[in-house]
Amino acid sequence: MRLGPLTPHTLGAEVYRWEVTVALTCAILGVNPFDQPDVEAAKRAAGVSLAGGGTDIPTEAARSALDAVGAGGYVSIQAFVDPEDALVASLARARLALRDRLRVPVTLDLGPRYLHSTGQLHKGGPAGGVFLQVVDPGDDDLKVPGRDFSFGRLLRAQADGDYTALATLGRPIARTTTEDLLATTGF
Repeated sequence: MRLGPLTPHTLGAEVYRWEVTVALTCAILGVNPFDQPDVEAAKRAAGVSLAGGGTDIPTEAARSALDAVGAGGYVSIQAFVDPEDALVASLARARLALRDRLRVPVTLDLGPRYLHSTGQLHKGGPAGGVFLQVVDPGDDDLKVPGRDFSFGRLLRAQADGDYTALATLGRPIARTTTEDLLATTGF
């Protein structure tokens, strides 16, 4: 199916086509496209973390989490990193190496933007995922205007919230370092 030239007359048809595509894909995956399972729980956990009452999430070796990958499962690398950082290309290569070694689908999601899309599948879809979370807010941490926290702290709180929501659901999740993940995959 090719996307033709977009004009004011064809734009509405394209929006409709993609809305139907999303609904059909969700039906096949068994995901309700209008529901956001555990999004509120993740937001509440992020709020607790942001307020300073969050849990101290330990860093773990990626290799131990990958032992939980089973037949029919998948791996999700959740990278809370600057999307413009060269690190993303390294993580993409690590994703391919894990896919080839484990012979399961491996996704690379950049946080926090995935939380309302594939995050729904992770928390509300069928079990079978193994989640590797990498958090690197970067060096250029700026204050959020009008707030008493920085963007880096907000990013870490969102990662904490998603980690907590996945762990509460019993999903295998490990927060690991970029170096450990790359070493695990041979980079």
